[in-house]
Amino acid sequence: MLYPPLSATPSPARHGARPAIRAAPAPKGQCRACRGRSRYRNFAHLRAFGGGGCLGQGPDCLGTRFVVFLGAGSGPACDSAPAWAVGGWTVEPQAPDQAREDRRWMAEALGLAQRAREAGDVPVGAVVVREGEVLGRGWNRREADADPTAHAELLALREAAGRAGSWRLEGAVLYVTLEPCAMCAGALVNARIGRLVYGAADPKAGACGSLYDLPSDPRLNHRFPVTAGVLAGESARLLRDFFQERRYPAQGARNA
Repeated sequence: MLYPPLSATPSPARHGARPAIRAAPAPKGQCRACRGRSRYRNFAHLRAFGGGGCLGQGPDCLGTRFVVFLGAGSGPACDSAPAWAVGGWTVEPQAPDQAREDRRWMAEALGLAQRAREAGDVPVGAVVVREGEVLGRGWNRREADADPTAHAELLALREAAGRAGSWRLEGAVLYVTLEPCAMCAGALVNARIGRLVYGAADPKAGACGSLYDLPSDPRLNHRFPVTAGVLAGESARLLRDFFQERRYPAQGARNA
């Protein structure tokens, strides 16, 4: 069974600790409040583990099917924290309508990523949306433009800011097929983005949960919720096929 994605939003830290939580679709299992067994899934973009999957069958459960991952020293375990306030974060399962909307826009971002692939660039695509309206689109053009800053996210943000007439993109959502790097995550902070949704995690360069976690860094002047793993399989497959074609051109041509 597939469970809806989760969004984790920073809230005041508990016990004076820095928030360090991740949420993901749950495997089968119950939290300790249900006296059931918990099983953990190892996501590349998740750090320290704790908590467990809850089927909502116990009086102290959070009441929905999900797994909460707590960083070491970041707060109480899932079964002892009040609902939606675990480890200093507010955690909410996405409504079905929101999940469908996220998949819709991520599918468009994947189409843009394909354009980057066809031009010989690493296939990453991005879309900025606010209130159902597309403000900006972008795809990776680093090789095409010989520009180290021509990442999909930055190009989409530039177009969105131009259309909105302001560098502030409050209330807007950026959809991108790959977890943003430090440069792009910093740009999202500067743009005051309302929310980030990404597909595949990037354990080598990701700055939204993998190597760094800029969206939740309390030292920065803006923080925003992140939804990860939307159409992650499709995003990862596109990247894998691209790099396979570059390493083995003849085989890639046969698979095309």
